[in-house]
Amino acid sequence: MELQRIIRQGVTKIDEAGTLSIRYNITEEGGRTIELNDSIEREVRNLGSVSAFPDGWISFYIDKGSNLSDAEKKAVFAAIVDEVASAFRPASGTSEKKA
Repeated sequence: MELQRIIRQGVTKIDEAGTLSIRYNITEEGGRTIELNDSIEREVRNLGSVSAFPDGWISFYIDKGSNLSDAEKKAVFAAIVDEVASAFRPASGTSEKKA
């Protein structure tokens, strides 16, 4: 039996204007999520990244020069925690979510 690799992609908007967002890729193999990769972006600029794996390992990085306010950092972190929690459950949802 061959394992099928599926990559789901989408965007989570953090602010009302849609300028701050998280672009994510979720890789699944054999019906299980094996990896989640996020890119934290403002307009076209990459501000940081996140990787998460089913064993609970999470790498979270925000660029020192990102100029995100404390409220924006908290909103980004909360959205990422939500994404990680939902990514490692059975697939359901849409490709665009509102934080």
